[in-house]
Amino acid sequence: MPFTPPEAEFVDADVRVRFVNVFSDAGTDSNIEFGWGGYAGRESAATLGMGEVSEPLPGRLIKDPLLSSEVEPGKIDLEVSASRAGGSEGEQPLMTDDETVAKGQELVWVLGSDEDPMNEGATSPVSRWIFVDGGTDDVPEPPAGKANLFLIDNGLGHLPDSFVTMGAPGTCLNFSNDIGGGNAGNAYQVDPGSMEIGIYDANGGCAEPTGELVQLDAKAGHRYLVVAYGHTKQTRTALIVDLDE
Repeated sequence: MPFTPPEAEFVDADVRVRFVNVFSDAGTDSNIEFGWGGYAGRESAATLGMGEVSEPLPGRLIKDPLLSSEVEPGKIDLEVSASRAGGSEGEQPLMTDDETVAKGQELVWVLGSDEDPMNEGATSPVSRWIFVDGGTDDVPEPPAGKANLFLIDNGLGHLPDSFVTMGAPGTCLNFSNDIGGGNAGNAYQVDPGSMEIGIYDANGGCAEPTGELVQLDAKAGHRYLVVAYGHTKQTRTALIVDLDE
């Protein structure tokens, strides 16, 4: 059904969000317009191509005189949306999502891909929140002299074989340590310096990457989100987001 979001007034929210686009649109690149709000009204936040990430952006909330934005003291209900950029008039958003977050919190919202069970060859969107700073489930700080890496695979869910690991050639990062990381998964500690990150079959020993290697210049004290994505197994690569930049 055609969808026209109603007019709505937005106000600033004491949160910051960084958007990440790794959505493979039925095996092709995607240009996605990320926005604040959802079906009750939307306001554009950023337009990103596939494999792109926004700067941390000040959050926005729909102003509703009948409702409080606080769901409990010190927390707000933040709603975001993703739509095809330049879509036809009345086109439904690809996805809307909401999360209860602490005031002052910084987050990352990753839009990735999954297999569409209703349409062969099509993909459906899937999202993931990463809590960076200001809440109880934030990704942890690395110990002195180290950097923390977090691998997520939101950009590979549409592929038949999406069980992967990452690492430098011949050296797998298998996430065997027990450092927590909220919904970013476990942290993997590395020494500062340059390394090439590749995406590998989980049982392949990190000998031959299946796509382009990505250069990481790790800095001590920084946390890095490594997002695996690609249209095919042969084009799997990674987007690196410095969470402390």
